[in-house]
Amino acid sequence: MPDTRSTRARGGRGLTTAGLIAVTAATLLMMAWAIFPSAALANQIISVNPGSISKHGCNDTEWHFVITQIDTEANAPASIHVTWSNGASADVPLDKFTGGTAHYATTANLDSPVTNATATIYDGWDGKFNVSHGPCETPPEEQARIEIEKQTVPDGDPTTFNFTGAITATLSDDLGDFENVAPGTYTVSEIVPAGWKLTSIVCDPSGSGTGNTTTFTATFNVEAGDKVKCVFTNTKDQTTTTPGGGGGGGTTTTPPPAPTTTTTTTPIVAPTTVHNTSTTPAAEVLPTTVRPGKLAFTGIEDVVPIGALALTLMTTGSGLLWAGSRRRRHDGSEDED
Repeated sequence: MPDTRSTRARGGRGLTTAGLIAVTAATLLMMAWAIFPSAALANQIISVNPGSISKHGCNDTEWHFVITQIDTEANAPASIHVTWSNGASADVPLDKFTGGTAHYATTANLDSPVTNATATIYDGWDGKFNVSHGPCETPPEEQARIEIEKQTVPDGDPTTFNFTGAITATLSDDLGDFENVAPGTYTVSEIVPAGWKLTSIVCDPSGSGTGNTTTFTATFNVEAGDKVKCVFTNTKDQTTTTPGGGGGGGTTTTPPPAPTTTTTTTPIVAPTTVHNTSTTPAAEVLPTTVRPGKLAFTGIEDVVPIGALALTLMTTGSGLLWAGSRRRRHDGSEDED
C-alpha cells in the first residue's frame, strides 16, 4: 500500500508554495497602485470647455488655463496642448497646483484667439477644464485702428528700425504697420539704432496721438472707430567709421571742410656779392654789392642816381654834367675819371 503520509506531505508543500506566490503578486500590485496611481489611471483625453474660449476673464498679458477637482498633484497633467486661430500650437507646462486645481499659463500668441486645448488625465476625474483669462477679442464695430510709418533722411536709406509696444514691427523707409485695438491708450516705442537720431514723431489726428522724441514713444488715445497714424522720422548722422583700438570700430563725426585760404609770400632774397676775379694789377676794384631792387654800389663813397643827375642838368642848365667815382691807385693817390 502506498505511503499516504508522504503524498500528503508533498501536496501540502505544493499548496503552500502556490499560496505564497499569490500573496506576493497581490502585495506587489497593491504597492504599485499606491506608488504609481497616475500611471495606472491616466488614460483619458479631455478638451477645454468651448464656452470658456469665447467667454473668459480679460487679461492682455497672458493666457491662463485651469483644471479643477484633481485628487492629488501627482495626478495633475504635466502639460496641456493649446492651439490658436493663427495656426500656432504649444505644450504649456504645469505652472502651479493649489487646492486641487492645476494652473497653466503662457504669453504666446496673445494676438490670436484660442481654438482648443487638450490634456491627458486619469479615469474617474470629474472636474472642469477652462480658459480662466486671456486677451479678449473686441467686435470689429467697437475697434479702433492705430498705425505707424517710418521715414528716413536721407530718403530711401535701407536701414531697418525696430518697434515695440502695441505694435511690434521691423520697418525701413516708407514702410508701416498697424493694429486693430479696443478703445483705450496704447504706446509704441522705437529702438533708435546707432548713427541715427529720431528727429520727429507726427501723429494724425494730433488730438488722438502724440509723440515724444526724448523717450522715442508715440502715445495713442483712441475711441471706437478711430484711426490714428504716427510717422517716425529719423535723420542719419554725418559720420564715417574708422577702425578703433583693441579690434573694435569707432565712429567719428566728420566736420564740414574748412574754407581754403591761399597766402602768397614774397621770398626774401639775400644780398648778392660779386667779386672781381681779374688778375690784372692795374687798379684795385673793391667788391660791388648788388641789393635786390636797388642800385649797384662799388663800395666807394657815392654814386649819383640817374634821377638826381637829370634834376641837376635841368636846374643848372650847364649842358652836360659828368659824374663818376674816384679810383684809388696802388700808391695811395687818387685820380678822378
